Amino acid sequence: MKPRAAATLTLDQRVPRPLSIVADARRRTQDARRTATHNDAQRRKSRYSASHRRAMPPTEPNTVEDTQLGLTEEEINLLRYHQAQAGSSSSRAASRASSQGRLLLDSSSLAALSRHLDRLMHQIQQRIEYLSEQSSVVTLQQYDHAGNLVDNADAEIARFQGIMSQIDELELDFDRIAHIRDIVRDYRQRVESLERELDNSNSSRREHHHSHRHSHSHRHEGASSGHRHRH
Repeated sequence: MKPRAAATLTLDQRVPRPLSIVADARRRTQDARRTATHNDAQRRKSRYSASHRRAMPPTEPNTVEDTQLGLTEEEINLLRYHQAQAGSSSSRAASRASSQGRLLLDSSSLAALSRHLDRLMHQIQQRIEYLSEQSSVVTLQQYDHAGNLVDNADAEIARFQGIMSQIDELELDFDRIAHIRDIVRDYRQRVESLERELDNSNSSRREHHHSHRHSHSHRHEGASSGHRHRH
């Protein structure tokens, strides 16, 4: 076999290792990335917990500034885009709030946004799984049956690296969307809890008013009966 033309990288640098080793290295890289992402999310969550009380000012009871949610700049841009996307089919108010850099604190709008983000995360996960399968196929295609590099191995290696880059970007987007989704869920639960408390309070007032009217009616009837009896 003729020696391959000289290249910038050595053979060991250009050629991915056997599939099992590549997969193992990728798992370690993913674990490290998840750990770093988790730590970053915890820090952002702490900032969010410290600021979320300020994020619901009494003068703006129905919206909150998205810059007060403990999100990164990239996540804020994603929230604005996807709130507008979810609101375009469910609420013009949500789209308007998004254009103003605010999150609409309405239970139905928050529920629509949460469902939209869940669907998006599912789509990203499916895409990651598909590209992972493709990366395995490309790795195998770099070798012939004898275990030697095929003639177009450079092109296959470039394709493999391109797929890995796409997967990394998708995993980063997945983590960002997951963080946004968690904050949206938290606000949705708080808004729904407040709505239930308000409904219960209104119901109690109606029952008290009805009971008061009923008691007053009985006293009036008793007084009328006594008046008739004296006559």
